[in-house]
Amino acid sequence: MDTWEVLCILSSFLWVGLFSGPWIALSDSFKTFHPKLFVGIVEHLSRSITPALTVVMPMAILSMIPLLIETSGTNSVAFGFNIAAFVLTALSLTVTVLFELPSVNEITAWNSSSVPENWRQRRDRWILVHKIRVFTGFGGLLSLVIAALTLRTI
Repeated sequence: MDTWEVLCILSSFLWVGLFSGPWIALSDSFKTFHPKLFVGIVEHLSRSITPALTVVMPMAILSMIPLLIETSGTNSVAFGFNIAAFVLTALSLTVTVLFELPSVNEITAWNSSSVPENWRQRRDRWILVHKIRVFTGFGGLLSLVIAALTLRTI
């Protein structure tokens, strides 16, 4: 396996694991949490995960560029899956930056006396955005793995 393939797959695996692990563990419970507990969990997750994601996310995206260049002239199927991985990963990053982070910043700014009346709708929006981020991230990782396997079988 090529160095860029390994770096892409590992960094994507770390990225997807970092933000999907807590979601998988807590997704059924989020709607049952009291607002104060929900805010505390979101705040803790953000504080714990953000430092790692600021390194792993750019590494995942940037390592795909040499991989795309390498596969562009060799195998059109692998190249197509690598393009799909890049697009899905970029979409996941875009959703994170444009929607997830502002939602997290808004939620963590709440305190017991400033929880808005429509906090449930905001929580549900945060959950939806998180699902989109998780599924696009998984899709990108899966595309990378399929591309790597395709290079070995064709």
